[in-house]
Amino acid sequence: MSLLIEVLAKIILLVIGVLAVYRFSRHNRALRLTSVHYWLLIFFGIFTWMNWGGFHDEANNGSIVHEWDQYHYTISSKYFTELGYDGLYVATAEAAREEGGHEPPRIRDLRSGYVVDAPALAAHQQEVRSRFGEARWAAFKRDLEEFEVNPSVYLDHGYNAPPTLTAILRILTTAIPVNGMSKVFYALLDIVFILAAILMIRWAFGMNAAAQCALLFGISFLARYFWNGGSILRYDWFFAITSAVCLLRKDRLILAGIALCYACAIRVFPVYLALPVFAYFLVNGKEHGVKSAVRFGTAMAASGTILVLFGVLNNGRGTDAYYQLYEKLSLHDNIPPPNNVGVKTFFITSSENMKGELVNEHSIYETNTITEDIIEKAKSNTIWIYLFQFLFAGLSIWLGTRAGDASTALMVGFVGVFGATALTCYYWATLALLPLLSISHGLRIGLVANLAMYLWAAVALFLPVLGVVDKFNGALVFVPCAAIILWALVRTSQLAVFNEPGDMAMVFSPRKDSKLA
Repeated sequence: MSLLIEVLAKIILLVIGVLAVYRFSRHNRALRLTSVHYWLLIFFGIFTWMNWGGFHDEANNGSIVHEWDQYHYTISSKYFTELGYDGLYVATAEAAREEGGHEPPRIRDLRSGYVVDAPALAAHQQEVRSRFGEARWAAFKRDLEEFEVNPSVYLDHGYNAPPTLTAILRILTTAIPVNGMSKVFYALLDIVFILAAILMIRWAFGMNAAAQCALLFGISFLARYFWNGGSILRYDWFFAITSAVCLLRKDRLILAGIALCYACAIRVFPVYLALPVFAYFLVNGKEHGVKSAVRFGTAMAASGTILVLFGVLNNGRGTDAYYQLYEKLSLHDNIPPPNNVGVKTFFITSSENMKGELVNEHSIYETNTITEDIIEKAKSNTIWIYLFQFLFAGLSIWLGTRAGDASTALMVGFVGVFGATALTCYYWATLALLPLLSISHGLRIGLVANLAMYLWAAVALFLPVLGVVDKFNGALVFVPCAAIILWALVRTSQLAVFNEPGDMAMVFSPRKDSKLA
């Protein structure tokens, strides 16, 4: 499926969805559905995310497999002992050289984050090669043959998974041979995680919420299949966070703590979701609340200890991997990719970057000038960055104290995530969970937010043609998207916490003759 057809189809669906929602709300009516109708909506939502069976665009042959992303996660985890966080690209280039293949002219130095001429990394390339024994090197080269590694791949930002996730990935990648079948299997695993998350929502919140969340997930702009659909274990964190929300809804505090801890261990940022949950327990529960906080916190601490220990034992580099991760995340935080979203985005993006004046004429992946500009802007706005991180974290904790239940408290934690981090765009698949904050408003806000992002991206493509900006680049799209996300999160949290009546009726409701009624 072509990118143009995908985007146009989803814009049309979003326009229809927004108009339908407002029509029902205006007449204070709801669409009466049976159980079959709800399941069809869930299927349609997930099928839409998969581009109705078209999966990736024509440039990737419409494959279910994300070759680029699976190369990073499969190869890096299987050979993490030798590659670490700095060796993937130079080792791949060395393997290509030995086999007489195409050597890239430019490579991102994963130690510094800058793109450099390949010969400048010759010493580092040989150092990484020396980490391999002959048998492991032969196996590494064999596995590389299963992936299409083009010159642009060498300009990406490398492998950034925490050691705990690496240890989990290694269970799969070391046990299963790398081939076409295993790549399809890995691609299907994430679809299973997404479906499992929707089933958890059905269990805890009902079919109405499950259908709404599935529709928002399918129509997502920020988490389209294009980004990392068809990779390996790229949505286990989504399942874990969703499970934590659902388990809190059902007052299963120990299991909720374990689920949220798993998400923290494999992606780090979900730790901010725990803060308003503890605030809710401590402020609203009195003596019972303290016990709830202890149960939830103990479950997180115990499972976290086990996960970190497992990460140490099975990541291939022991405790050193955690120190290396800290250095990697510090580098990644200072030199974020152009598709990152969060409050920090506003303070590290210059007007020159927005206008495309810093885009390299040879490749959008040549980002050295943009990197230097981001670092300079971050330095000049350090105080503002820290201030807003503190304010957003405080706002999420305060909202947590005002929440009606623990699951709502966890959801408002995304306000703190937005303020404290600059996540790569696909992590905002969590906007699909807005109906769990407000069943009558979440779908409307989610549809409007996604429609606004799609329309802005479409407009941004034409701005260089109209002479408004010099060149198209990621910042031009994702800085406005960050503002849209902020509105969606704060507005839905406000409605959920303060129970504003508004003018919206339930979009869907069970028919009276339905088993769900």
